[in-house]
Amino acid sequence: MRVHITYAEELEKIPELIASFLSDCTTSLAKQSSDVSETRPLVTTDGYATQAVERIDNIRKELARIDQRLEDAVAMLSGVHNARHGNVTHPAAADLIQEAVEEADSGETTG
Repeated sequence: MRVHITYAEELEKIPELIASFLSDCTTSLAKQSSDVSETRPLVTTDGYATQAVERIDNIRKELARIDQRLEDAVAMLSGVHNARHGNVTHPAAADLIQEAVEEADSGETTG
């Protein structure tokens, strides 16, 4: 089951986290490549169709998991890029920035 989690992390640490995701993907892709190679003979051997189908289905599921992890990496890297270049897309963050700008313009301070 795939769940979305949210937690705070320093912006500078996000690229390291993304790199870790990509490393995991690389390892998993290598394993899936090996699994495909091992499954190929089963496809052409009588009596092994059920095993081949099961292995192929497992490979497909793992490739889907890898794809989801890559999608996460894209979203996170886009977020880092947006944060560094001032392109805020999250509505709540945009509201907070707007409030800060308005306070700065009016000379008000909070605290």
